[in-house]
Amino acid sequence: NKNIYNYFVSNSQGNFLFHNQNATSNSIIDLFNSKGKILHSYFKSTARSDEFNNFLELHNPISLKDDNMCFVLNEKEGIYAVENDTCKELYRFVFGKNKYSDMLDEFYESTGDDAIQKFSDKYHLPLAIENLFFGDTYFTVNMLVTPNMLFYYYNMVTGKGFLVKDWVLKGKLALFPSLTVGVNKDYF
Repeated sequence: NKNIYNYFVSNSQGNFLFHNQNATSNSIIDLFNSKGKILHSYFKSTARSDEFNNFLELHNPISLKDDNMCFVLNEKEGIYAVENDTCKELYRFVFGKNKYSDMLDEFYESTGDDAIQKFSDKYHLPLAIENLFFGDTYFTVNMLVTPNMLFYYYNMVTGKGFLVKDWVLKGKLALFPSLTVGVNKDYF
């Protein structure tokens, strides 16, 4: 009795990770076994998260890395992985001193269709982090900064990354290539 919103990935054990982006009063991430039984749920959906997600639909927020099911979320700066019964943050994007939680508290009190864009400009945060892809030694994501889509590459071996195009806001570079922090580098 779950509405599977959009994206899923499966591993070699036959488990499925579902990303339920607009799952009011349910979890955003559900782990099922091959018989359709829910094993675990992570990141409970709230009215606030659904409101934010109604503005921005993530595209391809999940990827496999060495049979680990990984994902990104709206409102979060991290890349997460689910394995067995645990969910771990692997990497975190650090956008200066700002966090999505700073922006969102103010955003929820605002009105207008351009509210997210205004706060993105104010706090120097991308509107979404999506299109997650893991290679053998690297990952890539896109960062939506209207009207641009920035392609970000990060080498997990060297710990270095770069943006294909810089995001310049009010004459200053808003995102730096060294914005990735490894939280669980040895997880892979």
